[in-house]
Amino acid sequence: MTVKDPLSDHAPSLPQHDTDNFVVRQNFIQRRRMLWNLTKSARIHGYNGTMSGLPPTFQLLPPSYAAPDDECMGGYKLRLLERDVFAKINNEIRKHFHKQITTLQDYADAVGSLKPTPKIITQNSMALWDWLDDAEFTRQRLQGLNPEKLERMNRDKWNARFAANGTTPFNVASVQESLEKLVTARGSASFDAAVEAQDIFVCDYSMFDDPDLTLIAASAFNRYIAAPIALFHRNPNDSSLKVIAIQLFPGIAEDRPVFLPEDSWDWLLAKIWVQSIDGQHQEIMSHLFECHFIAEIFQVTMNRQLGANHPVYQILHPHFYATLFINAAARHGLLAYDGLVNQVIGVGVPGAAHMIKKAAPTWNFREHSFINSLRNRGFEVGPDVTSPISGYFWYDDGVRLWNTLHLFIKTTLQVFYKTDQDVEDDFELQQWVSDLENPDVGDLKGVSERDGKIFTVEFLTDMITNLIWITTAKHSSGNIAQFELYSFIPNVPAALYSPAPTTKGCVDKEVILKALPCEDAALSQISTVYLLSTTDARPAMIQADYPGLNKNHEAQIHIAEFKLKLSLLSKDIADRNSSLIYPYKSLDPSIVANSIFV
Repeated sequence: MTVKDPLSDHAPSLPQHDTDNFVVRQNFIQRRRMLWNLTKSARIHGYNGTMSGLPPTFQLLPPSYAAPDDECMGGYKLRLLERDVFAKINNEIRKHFHKQITTLQDYADAVGSLKPTPKIITQNSMALWDWLDDAEFTRQRLQGLNPEKLERMNRDKWNARFAANGTTPFNVASVQESLEKLVTARGSASFDAAVEAQDIFVCDYSMFDDPDLTLIAASAFNRYIAAPIALFHRNPNDSSLKVIAIQLFPGIAEDRPVFLPEDSWDWLLAKIWVQSIDGQHQEIMSHLFECHFIAEIFQVTMNRQLGANHPVYQILHPHFYATLFINAAARHGLLAYDGLVNQVIGVGVPGAAHMIKKAAPTWNFREHSFINSLRNRGFEVGPDVTSPISGYFWYDDGVRLWNTLHLFIKTTLQVFYKTDQDVEDDFELQQWVSDLENPDVGDLKGVSERDGKIFTVEFLTDMITNLIWITTAKHSSGNIAQFELYSFIPNVPAALYSPAPTTKGCVDKEVILKALPCEDAALSQISTVYLLSTTDARPAMIQADYPGLNKNHEAQIHIAEFKLKLSLLSKDIADRNSSLIYPYKSLDPSIVANSIFV
């Protein structure tokens, strides 16, 4: 059982200033350290033993631990926790869909009983096979569920990674003449000039070029993977982006051709392969690892080290609502041996664990913030700076939302941290940071400012903004459009069942259909993304409640200003979307969930 924290109803206060409650506060924190612990021996239902190498997870201590209502589901009902929810959705689909899938239209019909019907279906003719033309494929890099894979090349980056030196992962030389024609037709003087002008962009999935991952997919699930690299060109006249080439495996070899828009059915299948691998990367790395698992580490360590009336605790607490419960449910359901990840995603749970295990040791919290991610991928950010690409709403809406959140966190922290010295003297905060970076506890990198500590309000502001971004915008943007983009299986098949082409001229409609998931896997994918996109009881970011902070009048003012700015942003997004065929709602604060609870 848990006992109510005696200071949870007190006004927020830094520990060095909370002299009247010092003993009570520290005694209760010490008690919580006995309950809130992390373990690297993660267990997933249906697998014997533990999965080594995964990030630390919450360790429930015997005899049992029940989180208080405000740490779990409270009065809300979340359908993901119902054991038979996927079966219910599957049954609903099967009431209206009884046949074996043999055509593209069949995949569209399989979604038909679930409303609203995705526009990717209603806006296209299945008979023409035109749903994934080059414009739509490119749009999904800008406005899809994994927009942080797009990288802008400059001369130095291009030369270091792709210049013809015998080890380049992309065989530019083999299609140089075609690339020249493609970019000159779109306004560049030459391909080299486009590189010089930073008009070449890349989506690189070469992390999937892993023999162990290939073996897992093949031996455990009879599936195949690829490791594509896609090249895009920015028209210097209208800033539009368009895909110009795809190589499905990195390296220079005869069996690793570069596919081009002129390659007909080969080109369509190459794009489908990118879609599939991008979807798997999004679900495993961007979503599961960088949102669910990272948030869990921060939540558990926060409860170990910060008093319930600590200002940082009061800011973060609403954004951890139900996260531990949903993660625990995932380990017993979605990630279980007989769960939907193994049923649907190409590399399954063993492959996901393998990918996360490889990435986690070098993953850096600070470098993966929204702003730093943009900069590291070649996008400038600053006053009066706009996106270099038209329609990159992840950038447009994201910069504005990040700045709004950052200002709220900064002004609120300054209510309590009057100087940088107050940050340095905050022993609870410093112990939390120590826990987060301790290899035996949180085992994260890039949390502290230097020497394992935080010294300035500015750095603390960036850290808290980044954490809330993960638990709100980043996580929610990976859910909101899943039904729209992932339910029509050919658009983003979570797995493919034929090898990727290694020569040109061997692909037709039947080859593509053979590679796509069968009806059972397709219906499981549809059920999953429908649930993730339409869960009930979704408190939105714009509705965030900070009961502890509201005990401070100055903080109350900042909360009100924050919500007003979010309302204005939401209105502007709605106004822009009103003229779009495919509205982009993924960063609308009236829709973005306030925590990771699905």
